[in-house]
Amino acid sequence: MPRTGEWGTADCEYAVLTPAATPNSKVKAMWKGNGRLEFRRPRWEDMPTQYQVVNGLADLEPLEFLGATTTHTVGSKDLSDQRILE
Repeated sequence: MPRTGEWGTADCEYAVLTPAATPNSKVKAMWKGNGRLEFRRPRWEDMPTQYQVVNGLADLEPLEFLGATTTHTVGSKDLSDQRILE
């Protein structure tokens, strides 16, 4: 958490754990099937801050396609269950 008014200074800094449970999320529909993933190589002009990351992913050889799932959910969590890792 950055300190207000003092750029580059941390007000607090620690790792946290977010439990996976999402009690306020309701699954409305789920679809399973065969899937494929392909990263298209962007230019710097297309993605100035992330083009190197996407191009790095595009350079990876796919090992195996295991399937795909699309889930339609409503709701989410407010992250109030996060805990500091000590």
